[in-house]
Amino acid sequence: MALALRAVGSSIAQVFTHGAASILSNIVTFLLSIPLLLFIGVAAYPSRSWSLIPFGAALLVGVLPCPAGLAVHGVARVLARGEDLELRRHLREQRQFLVPALKCWLAAIGITAVIALNLAYYSQSGLPIAASLEILWLLVLLLWFAVNLYVLPLILDQDDKRVLPVYRNAVVMAVGRPGFALVVLPVWLAELTLTSATGLTTVIGFILGASIQQNAFIRLVPTFNRAKA
Repeated sequence: MALALRAVGSSIAQVFTHGAASILSNIVTFLLSIPLLLFIGVAAYPSRSWSLIPFGAALLVGVLPCPAGLAVHGVARVLARGEDLELRRHLREQRQFLVPALKCWLAAIGITAVIALNLAYYSQSGLPIAASLEILWLLVLLLWFAVNLYVLPLILDQDDKRVLPVYRNAVVMAVGRPGFALVVLPVWLAELTLTSATGLTTVIGFILGASIQQNAFIRLVPTFNRAKA
């Protein structure tokens, strides 16, 4: 638990002590996300469910490994490692991760849709076990979110950037250290939800979420290395 709290505390400190670079990278991610936000807006228009726009942004850009998020993740990774930050160079370097991130993101959208459809079905079902199955799928969704906590950090870190190896390692990290995820995951999801609902994703929400992910990843990896030793 202490390790998880240090990861969260460090992420907040790093973002606010490097405010200019953090905000600029967040704005880049937000601008790159505008076509996606417009698509969500068009989908929300028939039902006038405008809340889908901020919460869709939190899910599709903040939680899932969206390529637009590479801008904030590149900066967050440098800050988490304590390296010198050269914003323009680091933003350029993220281009090499676009295709792996896109593949993982599309796969993640498909799996998330399947989970969401099952949740929606059992929430409306009259089956005797519908309530139990709804809870089961909700737990699956939370586990899925915990897995995605590590996906973009893995894309930036490991050599094999194919979808299956990336997600296999993310599952190992989420399942192998469940106590860590139980602390970090609610904070991460709450931060993305609150900043999306208040419009702060435009300036700081995405970078703060990415910083939580990168700090969590950097602190968790050595625990697996020690276990192997």
